[in-house]
Amino acid sequence: MNKFYKILEAALEKAGRLEPATLGKTELLSVSNEDKKQLLSQLKEQSKINNKMIIVIIILHFLLFGLVTFLILYYRDSLEAILLILGSSLTIYMVIINSLIRFYEIKVKNDYLRATLPNLSPEQAMIVVQSIYFESQRRR
Repeated sequence: MNKFYKILEAALEKAGRLEPATLGKTELLSVSNEDKKQLLSQLKEQSKINNKMIIVIIILHFLLFGLVTFLILYYRDSLEAILLILGSSLTIYMVIINSLIRFYEIKVKNDYLRATLPNLSPEQAMIVVQSIYFESQRRR
């Protein structure tokens, strides 16, 4: 997950834009088209990894559901055991859903960048990357 932000940070550092964007007229730095293509290829690879991680998390979600169902049926005569199973599974579900949300947020940002960057000049692309990177840094 942090790999996505490291990719953005490396691209911004290479472009000399590793500071928050300011309002007003900004000086456009020379960024080559190759830098933009390299960033897009790195984002594509990261997108593949994130998609696989989301699938794994969803599979874990369903496996936990199956395990909880089995344990509830197995311990159906013990109310304490059922309460313990449901309480612990709820806690685990909260962790799984939290990680799924974080991966999905990164997936959306990655897909947004991969869709918009090819249509922008390299200088404008770095401004977009800069705004996404520092917005996410501010929220963390």
